[in-house]
Amino acid sequence: ASIAHTYRFTICFAYRIQCCRISKVVWFEHSREQAMNAIGKWVRGVWIVLLVAAVVIGLDQATKEWVRINIPKYSHIVPIPQLGQAFVFEHVDNFGAAFGILKMHRGVFIGVAVIVAVAILVYAPRLSADQKLIRVILGLQMGGALGNVVDRLNHGNVTDFLDFHWRGQHWPAFNVADIAICIGVLVLIGWTTLTGAGSSDQVKT
Repeated sequence: ASIAHTYRFTICFAYRIQCCRISKVVWFEHSREQAMNAIGKWVRGVWIVLLVAAVVIGLDQATKEWVRINIPKYSHIVPIPQLGQAFVFEHVDNFGAAFGILKMHRGVFIGVAVIVAVAILVYAPRLSADQKLIRVILGLQMGGALGNVVDRLNHGNVTDFLDFHWRGQHWPAFNVADIAICIGVLVLIGWTTLTGAGSSDQVKT
């Protein structure tokens, strides 16, 4: 009887272990499938944003590197002779925000840019699939913000070079990243005004 009891106990114990292992496998496979589905959904929601941001960062860094190599600091060249001094490439170090405003510690700007980038990557997947324009807009803003972050991390400041003068007035120098940010903001304002941001058919909850 004791042998039979031991045998039954062993069988039951082995069975329970196997059931637990099967349950763990099923749970793992289910969790992995859920994780892969979530990752796939996120990628589908942000790939346009990432592509546009990568293009902006690439153009921004390429033009800045060209300026750093070819134009000494605080000197300029005239890229379009017909415009004379109205439009020049001037190598300027900017320790502030876009267009040289708000000169503060670089850590503040880096932190703000990272927060903006994370917020964009969280928000973009919630947009409906047909909202490609708004994804392009977000990509412009993200690329512009991170383009200047690359400068701050590598050089401690941002390289500006696009400089306009008109009838004695001077617009602060800026760069490709600043252009992307401004275009993104202006188009976003226009899109919001015309379509009504946050409506149920545009943003998924």
